[in-house]
Amino acid sequence: MKIFKAMRQAQRPLGTGQIAELVGMTRPTVLRHLTRMPDAEIVTWRGEQPKDPHATWRLN
Repeated sequence: MKIFKAMRQAQRPLGTGQIAELVGMTRPTVLRHLTRMPDAEIVTWRGEQPKDPHATWRLN
């Protein structure tokens, strides 16, 4: 999937907007994909609240 490839290449935690720019998708689309992944332990979200502007996603 393009999202994981972009995260792997970045080699650092990224915000939802940064990921959206890298893969050429909208933020809601990227967020929809990413919010399904923590249960599968593929990605980890770090933030204070759902709309935290400093929240990041890290590929496990």
